[in-house]
Amino acid sequence: MEVRVYRAKEMKDILAQIKRDLGENAIILSTRKIGAGGLLGTPMLEVRATDDNSVLPTSHSSVSHSSEFYGPVGVLPIFVKGESESAQNASVERRAGRTERSLAGIGGNIRRRLEESNREAGRHEWSLPPHMTLEPREREIYEKFMEILSKKGVRETEARLMAAALAPDIPPNVPVTAKALKRFIIQALAARVNTTGPIMRSGRRKIIALVGPTGSGKTTTAAKIAAYESLVKGWKVALISADNFRVAASEQLSKYADLIGIPFAIANTRKEMSLAVRKLAGSDLIIIDTAGRNYMDDRAIERLGALLGSIGSVEVHLVLPAVTREAELEAVIDAQQYLRPSRLIVTKVDEALTHGVIFNVQQYSELPISVIGNGQRVPEDLLIPEPQDIAELIIERRI
Repeated sequence: MEVRVYRAKEMKDILAQIKRDLGENAIILSTRKIGAGGLLGTPMLEVRATDDNSVLPTSHSSVSHSSEFYGPVGVLPIFVKGESESAQNASVERRAGRTERSLAGIGGNIRRRLEESNREAGRHEWSLPPHMTLEPREREIYEKFMEILSKKGVRETEARLMAAALAPDIPPNVPVTAKALKRFIIQALAARVNTTGPIMRSGRRKIIALVGPTGSGKTTTAAKIAAYESLVKGWKVALISADNFRVAASEQLSKYADLIGIPFAIANTRKEMSLAVRKLAGSDLIIIDTAGRNYMDDRAIERLGALLGSIGSVEVHLVLPAVTREAELEAVIDAQQYLRPSRLIVTKVDEALTHGVIFNVQQYSELPISVIGNGQRVPEDLLIPEPQDIAELIIERRI
């Protein structure tokens, strides 16, 4: 049986092409929506059709009757005499959704053909990066890598490059299964992810500022870092709240400071910030929690930059929540470049369904990851990650 595949944005365009190629007796075997490639690709329809009438049963006694058509569910005769073309188009589109229903009552030979056709239609064939070719086994491995990475939320452009580079290097004795191949993906991700290691590496005094959009978890993360560096690592730590938009944020941070047993100050102006830093000069680490900023408000970001600029050298950590859409995260990264962040913190990892976004934003921003936040507990739900930790989190949800 010869099966042809047609793709277009509109069903009417596909039907016209099928009619030209296969005639009025053509049969639709399956239909589905597909992407056109890239993150912003326009969805398209894909239809598999044939002119081989042997897929149709010789009797309709075992198949429920419909006023629209007779035939096994999942096999759709396209052109019905007596109907207008527009009516036929609408009818086909309604019937297309039935391809996944039960095939009860269809003969064994027809059942086998339809199942094979549906399996083929449901398989996503990932295109290779330009100028790359793979042997058959390598191509099979590439497809499996792409399937795994796609399910984990890794951006397709990044996944294609990684999978194509990995596929030829997989030993021939390794089965082409997700279980067997995951360890190679983890190794590849770990090799590409950049992390900072410990926040404090020596006794040199450091000031860090947490910046990012509203609701990203800056205040809780500031408290976690303070508790970890003070209670676990033994450094002298101080907290400064520069959030004059939310009174509750300053109060919350003040309570955390009391519980940890470290100094706390509020600074909402350049003068107050300069005084607070001088007052806390005996600290090894000063952590500044800033107000959430709308990434589209350039003036607000500029004012924050002026505030931080009043204290000289400061290490800026950009805080991004893993549950935000990537388009918004990338816009935030672009807008916050004015503040010259040098580190990336990813929060709310425990609330995300997949974690490929961590890899995606790290690659997009080119900032090393300093902290992963995976819950509300202070300081337990804090990870100072190594690349291997990030890779295992993405693929195995292990942290």
